[in-house]
Amino acid sequence: MHHWDTPSALHNKTSTGSFLSKDIVDKFNNYADFVFAAYGDRVKHWLTLNEPWTYTILGYLTGVDAPGRCSDEVPRCVTNGGGGNNATEPYIASHNMILSHAKAV
Repeated sequence: MHHWDTPSALHNKTSTGSFLSKDIVDKFNNYADFVFAAYGDRVKHWLTLNEPWTYTILGYLTGVDAPGRCSDEVPRCVTNGGGGNNATEPYIASHNMILSHAKAV
């Protein structure tokens, strides 16, 4: 259901952006409820979050993938101005992904 990239509209509506905000837990659950209702009669097995480690590390540590956040002072930051914080954001995003998965399931 989630493959590395949160839609911009959802990313922009959460208070701090996508999986950095606990707001995402309820928003993801609403999305999951919608998808389950719309496709539940045709889908037998569900995967809520695809490769969460990859998403958090490449999206919030190195900035290689969306949302492209990483600390500006870190040499491996590829986005040059990603505006992130490598010390906290990968962990916050991972935590909120786990909570999102748990609530959806």
